[in-house]
This record gives sequence, C-alpha cells and structure tokens, in this order.
Amino acid sequence: LKGVAVSSGSACSSGKVTASHVLSAMGHAPTQAQSALRFSTGWNTTDADIVSLADVMRSFS
Repeated sequence: LKGVAVSSGSACSSGKVTASHVLSAMGHAPTQAQSALRFSTGWNTTDADIVSLADVMRSFS
C-alpha cells in the first residue's frame, strides 16, 4: 500500500479473516466491522508520515 503498513484487524488477530470482535461488540454492523482499517503509529512517527498517509488515502477516493 505505497509504503504504508495497514491491517484490517488487531495485531493479536493477524491472519484471521473475520470482523473485528471489538467493533462488533460496539454495535457496528458486520459490514462496517469487516471494512475497518487499523493504522499504527509509534514514537518515531513524524508529521510528514501522517501527511504521506493522508495523501495515499486520498488517492483511493
């Protein structure tokens, strides 16, 4: 994904192809829970990294 690490679930559920149990428990519809994306940041994430992510996301719209 153009240099961006993204996941559809939590790190502890990697490899599973099911809806997020957390989003389901929060009352989200299954289609919403299955469509969620997770982006992780860390102590070394910069403002430029966030801007790059926004640019990548915009390219999909």
